[in-house]
Amino acid sequence: MAIKQPDKNEALYFPYGMADLDNGTPIDKRTNFRMASLSKNFTAFAISQLLQDDYLKLDQPISDFFPDLTGTQRNSTIGQLLNHHSGIPDYENHIPDDQQEQVSDSDVYDLIKNLNQTYFTPGSDFRYSNTAFCLLTLVVEKTIQQPYADYMAQKVFDQQSLQNTSVYEKENPPSHRAFGYHPESDTFKFADQSLTSATKGDGSVYIAAPEFIKWAEMYIQLFKEDSAYSQFFDSNKTPISDDIAYALGWFLLKDKTGNRYLVHSGETTGFNNIAIIGLDTEWVVSLFTNRDDLKIAPFFQDILQHLEIEIVPDSEPLFSVLAKIYAHSYQSE
Repeated sequence: MAIKQPDKNEALYFPYGMADLDNGTPIDKRTNFRMASLSKNFTAFAISQLLQDDYLKLDQPISDFFPDLTGTQRNSTIGQLLNHHSGIPDYENHIPDDQQEQVSDSDVYDLIKNLNQTYFTPGSDFRYSNTAFCLLTLVVEKTIQQPYADYMAQKVFDQQSLQNTSVYEKENPPSHRAFGYHPESDTFKFADQSLTSATKGDGSVYIAAPEFIKWAEMYIQLFKEDSAYSQFFDSNKTPISDDIAYALGWFLLKDKTGNRYLVHSGETTGFNNIAIIGLDTEWVVSLFTNRDDLKIAPFFQDILQHLEIEIVPDSEPLFSVLAKIYAHSYQSE
């Protein structure tokens, strides 16, 4: 866990537990955690760069990049992919029962390209979509003509001085990484990868707590400066409920006094994470775990309560609210 306080120059880190049970490697400040869906803001940041440099346009149909795409999904745009407004089917529902190899981003395209129906008319509703961010991975590659991981390393991580942050690739795994586990009775079962762990744009970034704080501070500065990025963010956010909006890989919420927060969590085999960035208060709290149960939810809520951060809505733990949005089961009161 890492916390940055607005009245101190140095962030506070609280490493605890084991990064690798087999080798007895403890978690420390260098430990890289799989961000899962917290990776989406990195992908969205890359797309925002390409938009600002006029490589892409928000209203550009994705059929420009995927001419073989069939049905109404052809009409989805780059902007709709970014904000989960495309209605494109969840690829996870179309993985064959006998699938043995991990699914890649190009495999995701193959799984959905011949599906004629979307969940709704593109642009008319919100439905959280891993498929959309897998397609954005391919958009980056088709636009820049280089692998997604290379672009992210050169144009995102290096430019923000994130020297130990990477997109996971099996042939080049990050140093000092945490391995994922699933609690089982009174022990932990190794649970580091699944069929969907090889897709990149929706969940493959690995990062250590100190570097994530640096990444979070970038957002605080961008919004403080009223930068082109923050203006783009504000003009393109989409409402999910009265209290929650979404843009560029982040949920935007407020506390009871009106302060704004960027929030996202990440859930995958072996990992559960959540982070909150106070754009006005300059609080940053990130909690990364290499276990995939839900102990993180009440624990994170206790942290917010201790720091007197009262996020709206407050009817249930914030982690649980986000989990319901991912599962398409969230209903605002």
